[in-house]
Amino acid sequence: MNRLRQLILTFILLWITVKMAFFFTGSALEGQFYMVMLNLFFILMVEFIALRLKYKEFTLQQSNFLDDIKTCIRAAASYVIIIVVFIVAYYYLIHPELYDNKITATVDVVKEQVSTTELFDQLKRDDMSIPPETTPDEYIANAKENAERLFGWWFIAGGSLLLLIAVSIFNSVFVTLLYRKVLLK
Repeated sequence: MNRLRQLILTFILLWITVKMAFFFTGSALEGQFYMVMLNLFFILMVEFIALRLKYKEFTLQQSNFLDDIKTCIRAAASYVIIIVVFIVAYYYLIHPELYDNKITATVDVVKEQVSTTELFDQLKRDDMSIPPETTPDEYIANAKENAERLFGWWFIAGGSLLLLIAVSIFNSVFVTLLYRKVLLK
């Protein structure tokens, strides 16, 4: 196993360890912001280390800007894919209460919207997608079904993967510019 893969696995295991520490201390919800920031930091570090290891073998003249971006994206993609698999496993196997709490919170908000007949009638007038013959119970059941779809594992996986890859692409350009213009001069 090469040095870059070892470091990527180290960052992954470190992130998983911190995530599980938040879970076991009972502060998983409070720690979400910190976990996102740590994840973004680790993506930056993986990309930086990928370039650092590349330039131990090559000189600036032997590589170009696009090759450096590809190197960063390749390294970050390895990290991101494994993290997304863990995120899905975490939300549906390790901490499924979080999934249930999000659906319950969504249903509670909808129940508040239809708590009185006047509020529900106003909602139907404002939202043309609600058929006039819809009852409050049907509206709540539909909202629960939509929330279950929205918080489904495939949506969490796809959204996380898309977002983290987009961040990785942006960061790869940033890291490459910084590395080539500042550190290699």
